[in-house]
Amino acid sequence: MKTELFIKYTGSYTENDSEIPLSDLGKSLVSFEKLVADLIKICRINGEVVVTATATREGSHIVDTIIHINGAIGQLPFDSPEYLIQYLKLVGDDSWRKAAEYFNDLNNIREGLNSYFSQRPVDFALLSGAIAYLITKAREQKFKPVPEDTELPKRIAKELYGLIKRNGFKGFISPIVNETAGEIEISPDKDFKHAGARINDSNFEDYLTEDNEILPDFVNGVEVILEGEITSLKSTRGDSLTFQYIDSGTVYNLELFPPNGKNTKHYVKYYKEKVRVTATVERVSMYKKPKLHLSNIEQIQAVFDFE
Repeated sequence: MKTELFIKYTGSYTENDSEIPLSDLGKSLVSFEKLVADLIKICRINGEVVVTATATREGSHIVDTIIHINGAIGQLPFDSPEYLIQYLKLVGDDSWRKAAEYFNDLNNIREGLNSYFSQRPVDFALLSGAIAYLITKAREQKFKPVPEDTELPKRIAKELYGLIKRNGFKGFISPIVNETAGEIEISPDKDFKHAGARINDSNFEDYLTEDNEILPDFVNGVEVILEGEITSLKSTRGDSLTFQYIDSGTVYNLELFPPNGKNTKHYVKYYKEKVRVTATVERVSMYKKPKLHLSNIEQIQAVFDFE
């Protein structure tokens, strides 16, 4: 049993919208396999899930994938008629009404499932559409386990809520958090012409919980005094310094922008040095790293204790 699903990563830089660091892309794709397995579990489909990439395409970085569901010999696709009917509804298969009528006429449900599947194999080619649909619906369930959409079964709404609470989307959307991708689109359509799921700057926060906030004490527009190390000077896409800052044992590499009239060349002497900076915080989201606008920098002198 297999189905195709396509992922398009649109980079953050207009001059090359497919330029995404391999580390971010790799983390996202690895996390995608786990996410798909979680969503298929929510659909209550039996079997081991394996996601394989078959091709990449030019332009925005497009990855063609195949989702394999490997079932054990003799294993039924679903354990109950309820799960079968919910699946048929999710994929937009009108046969769910006939399935409901079929099981209403049977006393022995287990025998009914065996009989049903022997006569009517389940079409898993439509599963990719259900996965894209569930990804879209998940963002509606961030704050509560009851369905926003009356068409969504209560059980599925509750499990999507739980998936977000378990940070099920965190790795997959990491390129957006890291600002190396502006949008991730998931579609059952190879050409992305039909409805799928889009995650971008306008909605990515709906897939994350408060414990994913980055340096929440850094308030937009507020001046801070911090100690850390200058680890790089960049001028590829505008001048900035990388300021390595450690908070509660976690290392953050923050962008530090020189004041007007200066560029990275003015700060070469601070490279690989411990410094104290005074800077104003700029942030567009609590889930993205804040940026810093430098007003003052000084080297921290080493103190030796000979006692």
